[in-house]
Amino acid sequence: MRLAWSHLAIAELKEIRRTSISRWGRAVAAGYIADLRDAAKRVAECPDTARTIQGHLRLVRARSHYLIVYVSEDTRTVTIARILHTAMEIERHLP
Repeated sequence: MRLAWSHLAIAELKEIRRTSISRWGRAVAAGYIADLRDAAKRVAECPDTARTIQGHLRLVRARSHYLIVYVSEDTRTVTIARILHTAMEIERHLP
């Protein structure tokens, strides 16, 4: 399936990068962002690995974050809708 990112998920990824750089430095931040992107690629390759949470929405954990994924069989697209820290209440932030 094709991988896409929502505008909100892109903004969240940028904020995670900024926060990671300020706390742990560029090298650690780059590795963390790469891990999030790799998790997104893996779920696009095999969406069934993500847990269904509501309708077409699925959830996959990537280190200390959850990727909220929208799977469209019609367009054969997996969209990363949100990137939420594991400490957050997921239901409050669903698209």
